[in-house]
Amino acid sequence: MRIRYALPVVAVATALLLTGCVDNSGGSGSGSGSGSAASNPYGVKKDDALAKTLPSDIAKSGQLTVGVDATYAPNEYKDTSGKPIGWDIDLANAIGAKLGVKMNYTIAKFDNIIPSITGGRYDLGVSSFTDTTEREKQVDFVNYYNAGILWASQIGKTVDPDNACGLKVAVEAGTYEDTDEVPAKSKACTQAGKPAIQVFKYDGQDQATNALVLGRWMP
Repeated sequence: MRIRYALPVVAVATALLLTGCVDNSGGSGSGSGSGSAASNPYGVKKDDALAKTLPSDIAKSGQLTVGVDATYAPNEYKDTSGKPIGWDIDLANAIGAKLGVKMNYTIAKFDNIIPSITGGRYDLGVSSFTDTTEREKQVDFVNYYNAGILWASQIGKTVDPDNACGLKVAVEAGTYEDTDEVPAKSKACTQAGKPAIQVFKYDGQDQATNALVLGRWMP
C-alpha cells in the first residue's frame, strides 16, 4: 500500500529546497516502533469480517511490518524517544486496530521503502508517497489525500518555480521533486539555452530543509 501526495517543494532566490513525498530518520538510518492500544486514541474497533480477508501469513503473525521515513512532519516524524508519530502514523494505527493486527514500524530512507515492499521486507509503507505511473508498476496505492508542490525560499528572498534556471535546489532523494518536478524544469531551462538547475540531494527532508535554512550545500 503506497500513499500519494505531491509533496512540497522548497526554494530560494539563489537556493531552493524541494520537499518531497517524503522519505527518513532523525538523520538517516533505521529504528522501530509499534502501534498499541495507546496509539489508538480514536477507539477504532476490530472488524472481524475484514480481518478474515488478511493473507494467511499476516493473520498468523498478527502483525504488519510498515516502512516509514520519519522526517516529514506533521505527516510522519519522530517523538523525543525516536519512535515514529504523525497523523499518517495515527491513520496506520487505526488500520491496524480495524484489522486486529499490531503495526511494527521500521524507520528507513524514503527511496528504500518501495524496494523493501517488493522485496518482501515490509508489508506496506506509510510515507507520503506521490502516486506515479512508474511507482504503480511496483506497488499498489491507496490514495486518500491530495496535495500540491510547494516551493519555499529563505526569509527575505523570493523564487519563481517557473524561472528557477541556475538556482540551487535542495530535494529529498527519491521523492517526486527529485525524480520528476525539478528534472523537468531543469530540462526546460537547458532547452531554452539557460543554465540548468543545480540539484542537491539529501537522505531526509529535514536535511534538505536545513540546507536551505542555513544556505549550506553538499559538494
